[in-house]
Amino acid sequence: MANMDTLLEVEVLKSLGDLNLEHGKKLKDVAKFDRAKVLYRTALHRCEDKEIKESLEYRLTYAEKLQPARESVSSVSSLVQVAEMFANLNQSLTIGSDKVSPLIEYTKIMVEGIVNEDNILETEAIKSVGDVYLKRGTETRDTTCLTKATALYNTALARCERFQGTVALIHRLLYTARIRQDMKKTANKLLKPPYLPIGQPVQDLSQARHPIAPLQTIGKRTKGGRKFTQAAALYNAALARTNENRHKVMKRLQDLEKLFLVHIANVDSEPNPSDSAVRHQKRLEDMRARAKSQLEAIDQQHNPYQYAEDDPKMLPVEAERAEAVKALCKFIAKDRQMFIQALINECIGTIGPPPCKYAFIGLGSQATEVVTPYSDLEFAILIEEGKDNDDTRRYFLNLTHYLHMKVINLGETILPAMAIPSLNDFQSEDPANNWFFDSVTPHGFAFDGFMPWASKTPFGRDQTKSKPPVSLIQTPAEMTKFQQTEISLAEGYHLSDILRRFVFLAGDEGLVNEYMEMMKTVIKDDLLSHVKAKRLAVFGMQHILESMGKTCTFEPGGPLLKITSKDIGKIGQIPAFEPTGQLLNVKKDIYRFPGIAIDLLALYCNIALSASTWDVIDEMKEAGWIHEDDTKHLTVLTSISAELRLRTYMANGGQKDSLSPLAKLDNTDLKSAFHIPDVKILFRYYCRAKPLRMCMPDMILGRKFRGQPKRVFETAIFDALNENMGRIAGSLFLLDKSIHHLEAAVTDAGSDLEKRSQILNDLGLSYKERGDPQKAIKCHQQSLKIKRTIHGDHKHPDTVMSLHNLGLAKSKLGDYKTAISYLEQALDMKKTVYGDNVEDDETAACLNSLGHCWRKLGLPEKATSFYEQFLTMMEALIGKNKPNLDIAGALSNLGLCSHELRNHNEAIKYWEKSLAMMTTVYGDNTAHPDIAMLLTNLGSAWRELGDLRKAISYLERSLKMLKTIHGEKHPDIARTLLNLGTSWLSHGNHEKAVEYCEQSLTMRKGIYEDNTPHPEIAISLHNLGACWATIGDHKKAILYFEEALTMRKTIFGDSSTHPDITALLNNLAISCSRLGDEKKAYSYWVQLQAMKAREAAP
Repeated sequence: MANMDTLLEVEVLKSLGDLNLEHGKKLKDVAKFDRAKVLYRTALHRCEDKEIKESLEYRLTYAEKLQPARESVSSVSSLVQVAEMFANLNQSLTIGSDKVSPLIEYTKIMVEGIVNEDNILETEAIKSVGDVYLKRGTETRDTTCLTKATALYNTALARCERFQGTVALIHRLLYTARIRQDMKKTANKLLKPPYLPIGQPVQDLSQARHPIAPLQTIGKRTKGGRKFTQAAALYNAALARTNENRHKVMKRLQDLEKLFLVHIANVDSEPNPSDSAVRHQKRLEDMRARAKSQLEAIDQQHNPYQYAEDDPKMLPVEAERAEAVKALCKFIAKDRQMFIQALINECIGTIGPPPCKYAFIGLGSQATEVVTPYSDLEFAILIEEGKDNDDTRRYFLNLTHYLHMKVINLGETILPAMAIPSLNDFQSEDPANNWFFDSVTPHGFAFDGFMPWASKTPFGRDQTKSKPPVSLIQTPAEMTKFQQTEISLAEGYHLSDILRRFVFLAGDEGLVNEYMEMMKTVIKDDLLSHVKAKRLAVFGMQHILESMGKTCTFEPGGPLLKITSKDIGKIGQIPAFEPTGQLLNVKKDIYRFPGIAIDLLALYCNIALSASTWDVIDEMKEAGWIHEDDTKHLTVLTSISAELRLRTYMANGGQKDSLSPLAKLDNTDLKSAFHIPDVKILFRYYCRAKPLRMCMPDMILGRKFRGQPKRVFETAIFDALNENMGRIAGSLFLLDKSIHHLEAAVTDAGSDLEKRSQILNDLGLSYKERGDPQKAIKCHQQSLKIKRTIHGDHKHPDTVMSLHNLGLAKSKLGDYKTAISYLEQALDMKKTVYGDNVEDDETAACLNSLGHCWRKLGLPEKATSFYEQFLTMMEALIGKNKPNLDIAGALSNLGLCSHELRNHNEAIKYWEKSLAMMTTVYGDNTAHPDIAMLLTNLGSAWRELGDLRKAISYLERSLKMLKTIHGEKHPDIARTLLNLGTSWLSHGNHEKAVEYCEQSLTMRKGIYEDNTPHPEIAISLHNLGACWATIGDHKKAILYFEEALTMRKTIFGDSSTHPDITALLNNLAISCSRLGDEKKAYSYWVQLQAMKAREAAP
């Protein structure tokens, strides 16, 4: 538990259960049987591994069958009994401290609590073990002990069923965090021990000071409203983690609100009724239900995805859907405004009227009208000119704190957003001080957080080491100053951009109009000159790069009136704007791009102050900057991004942005990422986003907008041509669709040789992925021929790519020697062009492919060398511990080599690490061919280790996933069928074994052509022979073995010492001998010895 190793905890519980079961059998002791069953049930409850769960269920059933009819009686301890037990133990530990280990004694009590199903005893014992580590860490200043203490307290908190116990554990967690923080600050000073001594009896915990009480006390003493809201957030976090004693926590929240009103707002009025938070939550739920209902109606009334892409009906229906989504977004924004107004009015009704005119202005997505019912609340407060004094500011700060408390009590504010220093110290340079991750509290309607990069609320930003504090409670004139050049540059433009898009929320609308007029003057005179706008556009590109995972940034210190070549060079680093099959972050990868692009367009078109994204598009059209078709495409692009974000948040119940573009597995117990209902929606997004992206460098370089006004886009920002659609489909593993479009694109390319060559290359890759290597080779050969026509005999990077792809296709066909020849040519050419020490993705890919070919030729040691070079290069390029598909692939391949070298445990370690990385990238229940192959490999390894139940489980999961991806026929499906066959053979089910192996052989002959010698066909023949030999039908076995041997020798040569040929000669000798044909058996045995002699020869 201290090391957070759940798997080991389950194993220990299982072993304790086994021990008690054995004692029960030997001694006929009913109590021992009961203890075993409880331990198995506890392990089962805490286990997350499907195979181990099956093993535990079997043990539990077995124990129930063996147990005598009489049941033993167990009792649950009372609080007094537990307190007495711990008091006696503490006394004995004090007297005999040298002889008795507190860890062992507390662990014994923990086990007693588990077997007696005594929650009080178990959680108190876990807490006491945590206390031991806390004491050690405090005395020795060893942070490892503090980490273990934190893990144990968290474990106890998760299992505690009592409110008072939960309170004590939260206190210990906060105290441990404070000790860790103090250790960083004072190198030599020892901290005082916790005010609850180690092993404190549970009866005294009820009198312990509540852990959130210090925040209230500090709030009263310092008049700090933030301490009260932090306390409210902690209470709500407790509510999210327990169903026990909720009424007590609600009462404390009501008391907290009353204390806030007295000590911060200086009013003696009663807080709102106790059910006000529930009423607000109900209103928020109703808002979400209305949005969901309207979205379902849009699906019913406007479904463009029922049509084919080339159907003329699709575009007009798509435009209608976009208008409907636009109306929905505006409705949600208005609904939220009314909800926010009601909260503000309720707060003002309690703390009294404001001292001057004011206006709340909405920022961010509330202003741009692409907000969701789950989005954060970003806003500022405008105050009347001439009224900016301490009393006014104090009132509006207190009003904001009170509003914040009401929003927190909706129960959707995660703790890191509160910046509680002991949990998340964002000002610290030590990452260990920002350690708390809140995965339990729902993340929904909440204030923008106190993180330095957020802080888009009236509180503003606290002072940092590099920036002064910022307040967003200002008069219109002062708020306008954030647009000044020097402030914008110092803030990196982000704050000025946010404050440029605003909308009225509550208060005096006249103040908002006053701010608007001032902004028009400032922006026209000081911000939108042509050259300055270009510089702002360059900074805008930084957000796009960051949203796509690029780490490079623009230098903010560069001259404001000059765009550097370095800036433009970085724009060229934007990758191809299309999906990769990985999990999408719907906010960063889909939603953010249209907003930034339209914002940049608005700057150039002098439409700087329209807040709504929808209104900006309409204004650009009315001013003649964009055509009617451009208007529709921008509206559709924005509507798709807004709809996908809304759908993702609705499916995930809050601000969880993971969205998978791939097929979803049905009937799975795996935790789900949100999957797009119809993948066509992604096609329609990217066929607009890609051409829009291509226009951005032109905007930044100033190649457009020289006249007034001029159409921005020379061609429509819509690319549904076959080439683009084929590439998008290939990225989403819709291979038949990809091939259909790319074949048409080859014809479309006509005499454009460069384009034709590139399309043929992409088509070859799609054929290879679909399992048709012969067609893939044909495409790559045509592509290579065209490139040599263009570049001649000169070594060229494009030629390198064709050689590499030809090598990959040849290896798929089983012609590994030819594949190695192509790959070595590609690697040599790469070094000739770029130098011997070149390190890039293409060089790494060549090394990886060479490793694959050498492994297939039966040389796993040589393959390992190439795979290790590939892994080293990729870790140097990407980072060692970053989840990445190439690194996951390298780990998978190293697992294959270990497997073939009979080191199955090492192989499993590689594959499990690779699988964890791939599921992080693609999502837990996503159907992806690489994940499926890892499941197949793990099944093979567990079969070799003798765990047939686990092996078959992995293989069946893989088969289901592969059929989801490929349909009923594919090389990977054939491989998995074969593995299932050999597993059932080992399990003793000969009928299933033969059935699966025959399916595999039939499929492989269909894929590679019946009379074509291929390694995969030879493997299926070999395994079918093994099946019949095991059954005892050696005549059939010999037929399959001989056919496999002939094929192997055709592929590898008569003199080859390939291990598969060795195995076949050995099997043939045995089967012939079993049939009594000793002469033939001897002949095979002689061939086998000759081969071993050749292999041993220097």
